[in-house]
Amino acid sequence: MNKKYVILLTSTMLLVSACGANDTDVNGTGADKTQDVAVVEQNAEKSTEKSSPNGAENSQNSTENNIENNIENSQETSTENATKNTQENTGEQACLSSISYSNLVDDAFKVEVKESMLASGLEEKNIEMFLKAVSYYNTAVGDAGLVKEGFKTSENLQPTYDIEKIIENWDTANSSFEKITGNRNNCRMTTFLLGNNLINIDGEYVNDNKMLFMDNDTIQYSENAFFTEENIAKFNTFYGDVSTDLVKDIDVHLSKIKAYWNEKKVSFADSKASIITVWIHSDLDNNLFVGHTGILFPSNKEDKFLFVEKISFEEPYQVLKFNNRVELNDYLMGKYDNAYGQPTASPLILENDELLKGYRENPNKQ
Repeated sequence: MNKKYVILLTSTMLLVSACGANDTDVNGTGADKTQDVAVVEQNAEKSTEKSSPNGAENSQNSTENNIENNIENSQETSTENATKNTQENTGEQACLSSISYSNLVDDAFKVEVKESMLASGLEEKNIEMFLKAVSYYNTAVGDAGLVKEGFKTSENLQPTYDIEKIIENWDTANSSFEKITGNRNNCRMTTFLLGNNLINIDGEYVNDNKMLFMDNDTIQYSENAFFTEENIAKFNTFYGDVSTDLVKDIDVHLSKIKAYWNEKKVSFADSKASIITVWIHSDLDNNLFVGHTGILFPSNKEDKFLFVEKISFEEPYQVLKFNNRVELNDYLMGKYDNAYGQPTASPLILENDELLKGYRENPNKQ
């Protein structure tokens, strides 16, 4: 078969499987209930044919009991398979097709988000520090494609911004190299600043982390008093890279991450807010590192989740609204799970120290 058609067929099968397009097999059992019943009846008839001719009535009762028992067993097996193969109905839930996002520009929306953060267990001093950084950034970059008020709904799952204009405006607003560098934040710095009260580390700190050289260069010039020597060491430890094997099995990589955090005695506060980390598998050094991170917490206004992130050093702060964790998964995997034919595993998404409920590979990968 032509290789091009093999790739196309494989991608289509993965997409159908992930998004639950087959209405007759939403539980992933490979057959619908009508087929199950037909097989049960055939087996029951064979059992009847082998019965004694003098026990017709008993044979009929036995047949009915066999059908009932086998249907019940079939349904139990189907339920068990559904439990094993789906988390938060990942197989049944449609692929994420749009997002609602904000850049925290207007004051009214900042107040709304702050209230949700406080109710979720984030500390007020950290929230104020976060909002101060957001306001500084938004003022500096100006009108570069930011959402000016509340939420915006977009079918583009990865909003585009005028990066060239953002960089130009940022450099103009900051008069020196030290300020240009020291006033900026990325995803890891933002999550650590906002959610550091959610993270406990009782083990030995890592004082140097080669994977975080850009983060540490920025922290070196930062005027934020939060970055004490101890907090910098805690930062480098929490986001430490982890040695792993060159395999695609995510269970192997998950166990490596947990082993590292256990060694460092990393734990997470019992809170409504949680730390989301996207772990990337690199075959250059055969390691795992946190390529992206943010904070997830429930909205105080409606039955939704809010996810806060700083996309990158240059790109804006975002607050996104999701109905459930599967939508969050699809948003993040849509951005980071795009490699083909690689010997490495797909990215892993962790909520605190567990695999995200609703985790699945990028259902929109084509």
